[in-house]
Amino acid sequence: MKLQYQSTALIFWLCLLVLQLVFIQGLGWIIRWRPEVFRKLEDRYSLLFGKPLSPERMLVAGTLFFWTPSLILLRFHSGEAWRVPSYAVVVVPFLLAIPCYFIGKSAAIDPRIRTRVAGSEHVRWSYSLGGIFLATGAVALPVFISLLSGMDEMLSSLCTSMAFVSGTLLPCIFGFIKGMTNSGPFKINRG
Repeated sequence: MKLQYQSTALIFWLCLLVLQLVFIQGLGWIIRWRPEVFRKLEDRYSLLFGKPLSPERMLVAGTLFFWTPSLILLRFHSGEAWRVPSYAVVVVPFLLAIPCYFIGKSAAIDPRIRTRVAGSEHVRWSYSLGGIFLATGAVALPVFISLLSGMDEMLSSLCTSMAFVSGTLLPCIFGFIKGMTNSGPFKINRG
């Protein structure tokens, strides 16, 4: 990829992207191979926020952790990042999110799907990290297309991409995790 001079804001965004990918990969490795370390992280989270860490909370927090500073940094880099009708990034995703949530939740109680995933105790966390990865890609893809093409105008699709993911894929994953948490062999006691 041929990189010419880039703004300071974009450089900071690239560093944030690397941190996000390290977070996803590192946490996935800890959950799978070092469960005792992950339990300590859960305890620290509970002490800090007064609530137990859950896959649903991690999905929301991991998404906001990347999206919020990304929007700010990319806005400083180029005004094209926010050039999109407000209804396209607020109203439409909200209307889509409700049915997508229930689609995901109903899929979680489907016996055929539950049979395939019932063998893994970490499956809810894996779906949560997968959702964070999709959220990261929703921001990263338009930015890299803009870098490769050399046209800042490509960043105008940034909010549209985020709106699509937040209105469809993320609610579906959230509902799927919620459905697995609240029923059948995945039901857990939050004490």
